[in-house]
Amino acid sequence: GHNLKFEFTWSTMFLGQEPEGELWDTMLMHYSIDEVGGHGLKLLIDRLTEYGGYERDLDRARSAAGGVWENIDLEVLCRYNARDSWVTALLCSRLHPLVTRERQWPVLRNILNRSIRLLARMEMDGITVSMKNVMGLDNTIQAHVEDTDKALLDFPEVQRVENLIRASRLKRQQAVNSKDSAHEKAKEVLEVLKKERNAIWKSKDLPGMKKAKALTRLDAKIEKQAATVQRRHQFFLSAVEALEGEATFNPGSGRHVETLLYDVLGLRVFKLTKKRGRSTDDEVLEHYSKKHKICSLLRERRKLVKLKSTYLDPIISGQVLKPDGKIHPNVIPLARTGRL
Repeated sequence: GHNLKFEFTWSTMFLGQEPEGELWDTMLMHYSIDEVGGHGLKLLIDRLTEYGGYERDLDRARSAAGGVWENIDLEVLCRYNARDSWVTALLCSRLHPLVTRERQWPVLRNILNRSIRLLARMEMDGITVSMKNVMGLDNTIQAHVEDTDKALLDFPEVQRVENLIRASRLKRQQAVNSKDSAHEKAKEVLEVLKKERNAIWKSKDLPGMKKAKALTRLDAKIEKQAATVQRRHQFFLSAVEALEGEATFNPGSGRHVETLLYDVLGLRVFKLTKKRGRSTDDEVLEHYSKKHKICSLLRERRKLVKLKSTYLDPIISGQVLKPDGKIHPNVIPLARTGRL
């Protein structure tokens, strides 16, 4: 079969029957030959057999049924199922002589193929989690992060960054005050124009034509001034939003770390981000970690935060736990690291 771990799980859970005998997975067979290339069944059928496009009848029927499987004619489904089984068996026969010539043959036969049952059962049975141990590890990591933050704040270079942050915040505060003042002045002008229009509207001294022209002229001014008020209000809101940034050095802020590395420490820029900014990624920190203790601490902190947010937080929040309180992982056998 193709992707037998899925077939094994489905058969066991819904039919109550585990497949017996030796398992041969065409997906794993091709993976052992070409680790980098695609391993989808349709792709391999197109490449290695003369039966490419065997699924087109089903695709047309599914499209006509609005994508609802229950609305597809049973004969179409049976015919597709027979073709799918046939081309998979054919693919296996085409791959077998190729894979037996590869150095990965023992790995495929003795490890990958035999792991199908193990991985499927692990996904179905789940992994019991000790919340006590998870919470203990979470507290330990959090304590290490806090210790790292304290160690960073002791460096005079970090204190210089905080001074720059405070100076920048002061400028932003001045900008907010300026934008607020401009907004208020624009509102005052708008109110004056509205009062002038109201006075002309109520006036009985002006002839009808002159009054109409004066009102038309003022309406145009009011519309223009209202747009100015709205625009200056947006400027004011943007300035307020910019002011809401951190007032102290934040090791988790890319902008703060960038300022520390390049503006304070004066490190050479050798890598840029996709947006052409100065990179502060792990490669940069690793490159300078032997030269500056700060870089080593920042790198260690990122690893700890990543470990906590990726693995511990989802468990503590219950995000990855099923109703039985276990983790039921989805093992990706084709990943180079065999990761979950």
